[in-house]
Amino acid sequence: MRISDLKSWIWENDLEIVVFLAFSAWFLFDWNRNGRGFLNLTIVLGFIVISLLYFGSQIYKIAARDAKVLVCGLGDNPPVEEVEGDAGIYRRHFPVVEVLKAPKLADLLATLSSGDFRILHILSEFADDGRLVEAQGTRADVAPLFERCRTEKLLFVYFGWNIPDDYRDAVFERTHAARISHDFPLVLTIDRGAGFGLFLDNLLREISNGNKLGNAWLKLRPQDAGPGAPQPADDPGPQAVVAL
Repeated sequence: MRISDLKSWIWENDLEIVVFLAFSAWFLFDWNRNGRGFLNLTIVLGFIVISLLYFGSQIYKIAARDAKVLVCGLGDNPPVEEVEGDAGIYRRHFPVVEVLKAPKLADLLATLSSGDFRILHILSEFADDGRLVEAQGTRADVAPLFERCRTEKLLFVYFGWNIPDDYRDAVFERTHAARISHDFPLVLTIDRGAGFGLFLDNLLREISNGNKLGNAWLKLRPQDAGPGAPQPADDPGPQAVVAL
């Protein structure tokens, strides 16, 4: 969460915050006046915890609603049609969506550091060693990209291009090594498939309405919850790995 998210939430919910603080103050005063009983303390703490969880969800909703999106095609020959198509889907759900053709990872990092983006959707080829393929056949590790995404506190990062079968183990190994647990949700598309666009549209609708990526994903693909999960008759969406 950014400080700007908190400021936006306070600006939009100032009356609600005043009521919460006044009620909390009264509860603490009453608890102190009546002998500081354990039951009253439990009620106060429960009320505060539930309120903080509620406020946290409301702050996330505002951040998601107002998120600025960067859709990037990396390398010499990014799939232009898919880049523009994916950007068009994001534009249905978010107020500002920019498209970047970045020959080098350094170009993408510079744009991320100066653009106030909250969501990154990137279409890039991976090399056989798990690194990103840049222009002129050079390669770049994902670690600097993930570090930048952590610094910018992105809501999620979505790799939306295919990963060849023979490269997948190397890609998963490098991305896993570059991540810090719970730093930001990450989607690695393995195979876009025919239903990618419709799935992405439905997923972004859920996210822009305030659902976090993991919850939105499982709502659309409950089978990804693991063994014993409901198995829909039609399997929507791409083959992908989601790291939360």
